[in-house]
Order: sequence, then structure tokens, then C-alpha cells
Amino acid sequence: MIQGNQSGSVLQVRTIGGVGLFSLSSGLNTGSIVLEYVTDRFDNDVTNGIQDPVTALEAVPVNNSVAQAPLSLPDLADQEAVVGLPFAAVFPIQGGVAPYTWSAIALPSGLAISNDGIVSGVPQGPGSYSGVITVVDAQGTKVSGNVKFTVAAGASVPNPLTVNGCVSNGTAVCSLPAGNVGEAYLYSLSVTGGNASDPVVWTFAPATLPAGLRGSSTGNNGVISGTPTASCNARFLVTATRGSVTVTQQVAVQIGANTAACP
Repeated sequence: MIQGNQSGSVLQVRTIGGVGLFSLSSGLNTGSIVLEYVTDRFDNDVTNGIQDPVTALEAVPVNNSVAQAPLSLPDLADQEAVVGLPFAAVFPIQGGVAPYTWSAIALPSGLAISNDGIVSGVPQGPGSYSGVITVVDAQGTKVSGNVKFTVAAGASVPNPLTVNGCVSNGTAVCSLPAGNVGEAYLYSLSVTGGNASDPVVWTFAPATLPAGLRGSSTGNNGVISGTPTASCNARFLVTATRGSVTVTQQVAVQIGANTAACP
């Protein structure tokens, strides 16, 4: 706070007609500054001591930028997608103060929204869906909009991928050879199907491989390797992508005699 030759967190300000003038400055942080006003009911003069204090509090919001226009989501266009085919859409935004935080609910299964407001993924089921897109700007202003998704059944994939001959719906568990604590483990996953000329990219999620093991994409194979350090039964998902075709498979690896799930 600044007034005349005074500065700091406490000022003595003379008033004229009940009005006292001072300046308030802040750094780059945003939030609120709480001011406490104190006057003397006895003689309305704080410079000669306070005999009968009167106190009031006021919160002053602090922003490091000002919106040029109110935050808004223009009319969100209806979206069309097809089961099993990659989908992506970007929704426009107007006004507010960047950066923005995005979220969404009731999206079709298989789709999600990123921090940049991009809805993407591979739809898993046909039907009509009414999603809600929400954006919050840097000043905490929030707006939401409804968007309709129509997901068509689409044609079945003519040459689907299969991991090691397992049922590729992510629910049936494909058991790999067991391992032992302290002994090197190496197993290579493979796929059949898809366009053989396209390379295969493997990902492992969530990160629940047994302690000491890791997953990697080597050539067209998904390799699990390392030296286990704990006895447990691990279940995790592996995903193989070849061109535009993707398959996700639940996999189990038993390490040692302990059949409890890995932490």
C-alpha cells in the first residue's frame, strides 16, 4: 500500500469528507488481498491514538490480466463417429483469459478430452450421446456446453489383430510363462492380423508390471524383460497398434509362489 511518503502493510490515511485515498499494488500472483480498515469512533483521527476502534474488512481480487470479452463456448456442432475408427474434434472457445482447463462428462465410451480441449479416441459402442464440455479460464470463470455425438456401428474390421492367439477384448486374461524372484525374465509378445507391411507399436498400461520388469516395443514385438524383485501375480494391459488397427489385451504374469495381486 502507498500513500504520500508512506508505504508498507500499514498506513495512516487522513480522510476528507470521510474519504481516504491510497494506492494498492501487487506482484504477479493472483488471488485476493484482504484489507482491514480501522478508524477511531471517538474523533475519527487515528494519528493521535485510537480510543474507540471501528473495524471493517474488504477483499480485493487480484488478476494479472483482464478478459477482453466474456468467456463463452459458441454453439457446439453435432459430432459423428464410427465404432472402431479413430475420432478427434476440437471445440472453439471465445473470450476469457488463458490458460484454459477443459473437462467433459457423458462422452461416448472410448473418447476423452485433453487439457487442450481435444476430444479424441476410438468409440467403442454405437448410439446417440449427449456430452457436456466444460472450460475454466485462468480467472476461475466457468462455462459449459452440450454436444451431441452420433456413433454409427460401422463395418467390422476385416482382419483384426490378435495378441498371441488370445481373445482380444481386454477382459479374457492371457497368461504368460511364470517367473521367479531374482531370475532374469524375458518374454516376447506378438500379434497376428492387420496389414503385415505396417509396423507394430506396443504400449503397456497401467504401469503395474511386476517390480523389476519393464515393457518395451522392439521391432514388431512387445518385450517384457528384467529381473523380478517381488513374488506376486501381476495383471496389466498391453496394446498393440498396427496402422489404424488397435487391440488391447489383459495379461497375467505369476512371479514366485505368492498369488496375491502385485501392488
